[in-house]
Amino acid sequence: MLADAEVARLIAIDDIDCVESRAGWQEALFALFNASRETGAQLLVTADKAPQQLLKTLPDLRSRLSSLPVFQMPRFTEEHIAELLTLRGLEAGIELSDDVARYCALRLPRHPRAVVSFINQLDQLSLAQRRAVTIPFVRESGLLRQAEG
Repeated sequence: MLADAEVARLIAIDDIDCVESRAGWQEALFALFNASRETGAQLLVTADKAPQQLLKTLPDLRSRLSSLPVFQMPRFTEEHIAELLTLRGLEAGIELSDDVARYCALRLPRHPRAVVSFINQLDQLSLAQRRAVTIPFVRESGLLRQAEG
């Protein structure tokens, strides 16, 4: 699964909590953790919860993860989400008005991945329908309902 990853100088693993119930992945990550210590590779790991809260994780892996420095990132506010929407929109060639950005930010999950996915889908839909991105367009698209889960 993770063959030779430890030869890298930096190993970044996002959403490690997604393997909480997957024994094969946990064993591979445990081996990678140990190998990276031997080679001096740095580990950067993200999760939606602290290592101690990964209750379905192998105890040895949870212990190794707990030995890493842990930083809690602040929760995104509606203003952060609106700003991210505006910036990602500009990158995609969509100019969102402040009203549209606020409207969406109030309704989207507070997770950057959801925001990026939403703006990508919105971009594709607005191009396909050749419509400007307005509040009525966003409402009609149904994308906000999909993003909410």
